[in-house]
Amino acid sequence: MARTLRDLLHAMDAVCDCADPVVDEIEALVAADPAGSRRHILAHPGSPLTRLWALGLTADPADLDELTATALQPPTPTGDGGGDQDQRADAGDRALRHTALVALGNQPDRARVDAVARSLLTDPDPGIRAAAAGIVGFLARPGAADALRPLAADPDPGVRTQVTWRLRRLA
Repeated sequence: MARTLRDLLHAMDAVCDCADPVVDEIEALVAADPAGSRRHILAHPGSPLTRLWALGLTADPADLDELTATALQPPTPTGDGGGDQDQRADAGDRALRHTALVALGNQPDRARVDAVARSLLTDPDPGIRAAAAGIVGFLARPGAADALRPLAADPDPGVRTQVTWRLRRLA
């Protein structure tokens, strides 16, 4: 018996593993009917991460504002910075922002996605900077290499690796 998108989204919430076969099933269902899938995704009461990730698969321009707002959300201040609750909140905030940024990569308005990604090249979170660099390099819009070059000296090795790879692809 075939599982529904609703069932698969709930399963995705439970496994939280992008390597799980449920991801392939969700991707296939969304690819077959993006508009119909979007209704189910918007109604999904589970994890906001799953919802944002799945919205990215639909590549519906109607979701551009929500994805942009989430990606550009400033990092949540964390109390004293040492408590477990503060660390969990910060990690959740980073994950939502990262997921929204990656989901933006599927949007058809390439100029707007590029502008959002470029604005995040100086984000305090290295994961966000690396993802933003990946999008800027992937889109390869005019001035992409110039926007990425300063990050070749980024203090984070993950950012430097992403930038180096993208600059090679742009050359």
